[in-house]
Amino acid sequence: DGRDVTIDVRHRYDNCITIDASYVIIRGFTLKGAGAADNTSSKPIGAILLTGGHDIIIEGCDICDWGRLNPKTGFGFDYESAIYSRSATLQRLIVQRCKLHDPSFDGSNWYEPTYPTHSEGPQCISLFNAGGNHVIRYNECWSDLEHMFNDGIGGGSNGSFRGSPGPDSDIYGNFMSNCWDDGLEVEGGSRNVRVWDNYITQCMMMIGNAADSIGPLYIWRNVSARSQSQPGAGGGNFLKMGYAGGEQWMSGHMYIFHN
Repeated sequence: DGRDVTIDVRHRYDNCITIDASYVIIRGFTLKGAGAADNTSSKPIGAILLTGGHDIIIEGCDICDWGRLNPKTGFGFDYESAIYSRSATLQRLIVQRCKLHDPSFDGSNWYEPTYPTHSEGPQCISLFNAGGNHVIRYNECWSDLEHMFNDGIGGGSNGSFRGSPGPDSDIYGNFMSNCWDDGLEVEGGSRNVRVWDNYITQCMMMIGNAADSIGPLYIWRNVSARSQSQPGAGGGNFLKMGYAGGEQWMSGHMYIFHN
């Protein structure tokens, strides 16, 4: 129980907390300063790094000021996240009632330096090809126009039978803003993935669903407000769709109701 506890690593270390265990609860911590300034590797960091395990709960945490500056671009490194995992065995992760906000450095948009250049930068939650059965709910994710995210909640791999957030997973009741790409990225296999009751604003694409190779993917009762692709410009779409590299990945069903 980390209530009233602050772990500020002041950009001397890449992670505030590393979890490589099962049946763990991380509650109430304030985490700051993840991402060692002298680390020149492009491998993404996470304020909370999950390297393995299952049945993990992260709740009521306040995470800010994470990430490193990419000297080649002048923007934050891609995918550096408040909560980050590339563990293929990660199962039953719950992230709830957290405040994930204000990364250290700005993310680039599709027009920086020239169009089309895929946006790059920090994210709130990134899961890559995880085992699944995750719940992400009641989190508040925000920043400002000088410290934008790439995606808010997402990961990869997009053109695959796995992807993010993983099969049998739920994303609901979250507030998401300030992304130059997708607010919520639910892409890859999307086998029995449910997305509902989220409020998404100040993103280019509200929900990315390219591709859906297995399904079914359910998207219902989400609300979106302002969409913007760059300062002073219009935005993108409520749903991204598309096939992420090939039509072979667009074989799953999607059910989209009452948004």
